[in-house]
Amino acid sequence: MNQEIKCVILDAQGVTFNAPIIFFLKKIALELNFSESYLVDKWHLKYRKLAWSGDIDDQQLANELTDGKMSPNEFFEQLEDHFELGPMAPYLEELSSIVPIYVLSNHRSNWLYQRLKRFNLDKYIKKVFVSEQTGHIKPDHESFKQILDDSCCLPHQILFLDDQMKNINAANQLNINSIHVTPDSLRDDLIMYFDLNE
Repeated sequence: MNQEIKCVILDAQGVTFNAPIIFFLKKIALELNFSESYLVDKWHLKYRKLAWSGDIDDQQLANELTDGKMSPNEFFEQLEDHFELGPMAPYLEELSSIVPIYVLSNHRSNWLYQRLKRFNLDKYIKKVFVSEQTGHIKPDHESFKQILDDSCCLPHQILFLDDQMKNINAANQLNINSIHVTPDSLRDDLIMYFDLNE
């Protein structure tokens, strides 16, 4: 193990789990006779930030995105059905025995905590930092500083994994080690920092 690394920070969507939201929105656009771009643009231009900051509740979010054409229960049941384990999931058990693991995610707390529990991953995570609760959305530097304070680690002692380059760049600006997660190279990238079993 690289003696410098004292803790690991993981993104949730695209790293710990897959990132199916856009695929899901395109699917329900077809189901509701919307154009794909109509629903995806609504998400990107307005509702993503409201969702991740906690400025809209689940019922409102489902109603607004679907123009009231799908019940919130059906919306969220279908969304959850699209989630699967992400590329980092197979390494969590072993890695958590080496260093503490934190999750830093632009997300909604009730979605993320339930999902970690449903996939039995919560036992590997020391603490979760969710934008809805912290008030800071990556790539805002403040979102990283909260984990720095909590973990008592210096930036060069942290390894951050994310699938979005804007978040990787923000971490690098703070002198935090980072891995831009791609499924094909993830194991090789991790071996640069940790002695992993075959």
